[in-house]
Amino acid sequence: MKLIDQHDILRTLFIKHGDSYIGNISNADTACGFYEYHVSSFSDENSLKVIKELEENAQQSLNIHNGPLMKFLLFRDQREVRIFWVIHHLVVDGVSWRILLDHFERCYQQIKNEQEPSLPLKTTSYKQWSEKLNEYRNTDLPDDAVQYWEKEMNIPVSPLTESLGETCDFENMYKIQMDEDQTQNLIKNTLRKHKTTIDEVLLSVIAHAFSNIMGIDEFWLDLEGHGREDIEDDIDLSRTVGWFTSIYPVRIKGMASLGSTLRNTKTY
Repeated sequence: MKLIDQHDILRTLFIKHGDSYIGNISNADTACGFYEYHVSSFSDENSLKVIKELEENAQQSLNIHNGPLMKFLLFRDQREVRIFWVIHHLVVDGVSWRILLDHFERCYQQIKNEQEPSLPLKTTSYKQWSEKLNEYRNTDLPDDAVQYWEKEMNIPVSPLTESLGETCDFENMYKIQMDEDQTQNLIKNTLRKHKTTIDEVLLSVIAHAFSNIMGIDEFWLDLEGHGREDIEDDIDLSRTVGWFTSIYPVRIKGMASLGSTLRNTKTY
């Protein structure tokens, strides 16, 4: 399959080494499973139940040691064809899915037009990226970066006043749902008025709630980023598939009002 040839990471199998798992690029034979099913109708309740069970089984049966880490389930009724495509999160992230769906659509259109499937030239492979990242880890950080983090880590934050435990009590959860008009108002008016981003708004809401409800005024929060950083000029990850996600800490502080919290969050 063209996608498997193009993206080496999809052929990865993992070996447990102590407390870690090491990924090795394998051959295409164990990379993917293809399965085809015929159902009576996609509008039939029993057929939909069977499809859901097959999809769940496909997800649960992905094997990081022996493969496959990717499966295609093709469902047919009398009129339609539907595809369920699942890949283990160890080898893809959100950006990867956009790349893969674009490449899948490209190959589909080429086959439909009786053309030989072809994809753009490969960008930096995940293996090359991991090697470059390891080299980068061993380089000295700029002095201003070191000074910044030394200063940040020495700033005291609020002691935890309440043990949250390791489980969540769903009885104390609140769900707020906004309709389309409210969402547009948030995007067009609130963000524009305060010259802020949706991430800063969400962080401010969390900080404001922690401060006013739990008495935790200032704390550290781990944020997740796409991880595709430009650590070297010769690296191109624009069409590279893999799990690049990074985690980094941010210190935020809740203020008396949500507006003041938002203004303070923007300074971090």
